[in-house]
Amino acid sequence: MAADVGSQELRGEAQAASRWEFAKVLRNASYLMVAQVATRIAGFAYVLLLARVLPEAQFGLLNLALSVLLIADMIADLGLSRLTIRDLSRDGTAPEPIVARLLSLRLILSSLTYVVMITVAWRLSGADLFASILMIAGLSLLPSGLATILESVLHAQQRFSIVALARGCLSLGQVGLGISVLLAGGGVEAVAATFALAYGGFFAALAWALTRSGLRLRLTLDAAFSRKWMVAAVPFALVGVIFALNLRVELLVLGWFADAGGIATYGMGLKVVEAALLATLALGTALTPLFSRYYAQSRPQLVALYLRSLGFAFLLTIPASLVAMVTVPPVLRLLLPSAYDPVGPLLHIVFAGFPFWVAYYLNASLLLGTDRQIHATAVLGGALAVQLVVSLILIPPLGATGAAGAFAVSGCLSWLGTTVYVERLLGLGTALAGIVGRPFAGGAASIALVLAGSDWCLPLGLAVFTLVMMTDRSVRALVLRHRPSPN
Repeated sequence: MAADVGSQELRGEAQAASRWEFAKVLRNASYLMVAQVATRIAGFAYVLLLARVLPEAQFGLLNLALSVLLIADMIADLGLSRLTIRDLSRDGTAPEPIVARLLSLRLILSSLTYVVMITVAWRLSGADLFASILMIAGLSLLPSGLATILESVLHAQQRFSIVALARGCLSLGQVGLGISVLLAGGGVEAVAATFALAYGGFFAALAWALTRSGLRLRLTLDAAFSRKWMVAAVPFALVGVIFALNLRVELLVLGWFADAGGIATYGMGLKVVEAALLATLALGTALTPLFSRYYAQSRPQLVALYLRSLGFAFLLTIPASLVAMVTVPPVLRLLLPSAYDPVGPLLHIVFAGFPFWVAYYLNASLLLGTDRQIHATAVLGGALAVQLVVSLILIPPLGATGAAGAFAVSGCLSWLGTTVYVERLLGLGTALAGIVGRPFAGGAASIALVLAGSDWCLPLGLAVFTLVMMTDRSVRALVLRHRPSPN
């Protein structure tokens, strides 16, 4: 039952949320953010190196095999990692029997996925180079699956610095092993083997960190436990698919109605948006364990943390979006060929909806911590369906511009839809309007100014947003010096 808390009490809870708790969230998110950025930079440099050293055909087959492995790993997970985070976050502990059963279950699922994947590849392509690359690189599914469970345990314990360090070592290990193999004269199959070795080291690092904290790792088969958890994990698996599609619906629809140039232009813009969302996803990852814990233990604290996070998200992303709308397009014009000049106008539209996508992912992080996963999955799935409908309406007549517009409109509608559900779930009342009202009004006015005017409208838009925001005492308390109550 939703918590029956008066709006004034909720507002007080939001203002009295402990600064150190939220500071811890931001610190954890920064760990993940730094690791993700470092991993992407190292991975991009490694891909460029492989493209220069390997023959074009072999490089293409390696990329195809790694893409297949990403899908196979998601299938083998079946939502278990998200379910693990939710359930183990409730008390912050990691019972050895549960971890032992989860490791066994994930090892079985990864092994079955590997066997099916290799069998299908050999039946379709025969004993060719692609099947050989997939068979060798696919061995990474085994240590990767085990590492995913251990990573989820560390997330539940909020030990994000260890996860970030291990992720960084994984990336550096892949690059270092790959370069060593290439210097030794190895081919594409030897390079494929380095991925399995690197994930083996990743699992070993996480296992070492957990055993150092007193957790004894072992394998325990339990058929009843496995059936129960696999059924409970289905909604989480569906949510994973929804998240994977959220950023790609417009591109997929555009592929049916636009030419190759429009697809390439919007696809390049999408890469920029994905990079911009790294911080958002890191923040959501850091918040999910706390949302899960407070949902089970303290609804007022959950409300306070959610409102504080939502206010912070709007205060940060709306000015950032305004700046990005003006500064990113000219930078891309300098870096990309002239054929990609239309990306700039598309990003103007896309970044207009960016703050709403950030708020949507924040809502999704909260919903992942609830016990009503079927309802939460239905809400997120409904938002995805609306996104598809909007894309089908705007993209056929407008092409890539319609795709950008559909992304912005869908972000707003997805946030509104999930926010209505969150309000009913938590009984936020007028406290939600107090946190969201001014950012929404100020952001809409400032974004409209930048969209309608020239680059000189950026200072005016920022000034309008700042003036609107500073009229609210609760927002000033959120941004300026704020002292929590002794309780």
